[in-house]
Amino acid sequence: MAGFKNIKVSVVELLNKDSLTFFIDVNLQVESLKTQGNECVRSKNFAEAVIHYTHAAQKDPKNHVLYSNRSLAFLKLQQFYY
Repeated sequence: MAGFKNIKVSVVELLNKDSLTFFIDVNLQVESLKTQGNECVRSKNFAEAVIHYTHAAQKDPKNHVLYSNRSLAFLKLQQFYY
C-alpha cells in the first residue's frame, strides 16, 4: 500500500504543476490581449480594441477591468443601447 500512496502523491504534484503552468500561460495571454487592446485605444482603433478585450474576457471572465475597458471602446464607437 505504501507504494500506491507515493504514486498518488506524485500524480497530484504533477497535476498541480501542470495546472499552475496553464494558469500562468492564460494570465500571460490575457495580459497580452489587454495590452493590445490598450494600444488600439491609444491609436483610436476602437473596433479592434473591442476584439482584444472580448478575447481576453473569454479567457478570464472574472477580470472586471477587461469589461470596463471594452465598455469604453464600445462607448467611443457609439455602440450603446438604452
